[in-house]
Amino acid sequence: MTAENALALYDLFRSHGITVWVDGGWGVDALLGRQTRPHSDLDVALRHSDVPKLRALLEERGYRDVPRGDTRDCNLVLGNDLGHQIDVHSFELDAQGNNVFGCGYRAEHLCGEGTISGRVVKSIPPKQIIEFHTGYKIDDGCLAATADAMFDRLPAMLLAAGVDAVVVDSHHFYVELVRLRKFVKQHIRRCRVMSLTLIYYS
Repeated sequence: MTAENALALYDLFRSHGITVWVDGGWGVDALLGRQTRPHSDLDVALRHSDVPKLRALLEERGYRDVPRGDTRDCNLVLGNDLGHQIDVHSFELDAQGNNVFGCGYRAEHLCGEGTISGRVVKSIPPKQIIEFHTGYKIDDGCLAATADAMFDRLPAMLLAAGVDAVVVDSHHFYVELVRLRKFVKQHIRRCRVMSLTLIYYS
């Protein structure tokens, strides 16, 4: 799933009145403003009422359901013969912005912006990405390849979001937020450089 592919899908959805927020690996790279690793899929969050329209658009273009153990009405994957996959996470909110159905997005999760190949896209803000994905297993090899590229921008974003995070070194990341906060508490006096944590699907 190249940047060009991701933007083509994003534009397709927008042109048919479907608002999506980019999440997952492309969501993190959008916040960084650059692609740091290859992506096999595009994660999107959208209102559940838009899922039938999105599904129809994708099926017209050769996408079909990809069976998965965690498939639900609000959490599904569609893929095509080229190996591209769209990971669909749907939700519904009440008038106050609280989640009333589906994946656990709330109004405050839908206010982020990032860029893919210089194009602005709606995305999940840094703090909420961490809240959603802390605890996921991470591919250390992938992190090792991308750590240097990420180091210059994401720390400032996390700091602005009020997230406490520490990198032990450039190739090993703690991703359990409770553990991070405990580490920060114990070692903050010795830390002179603010570091970062990266959330990626394995």
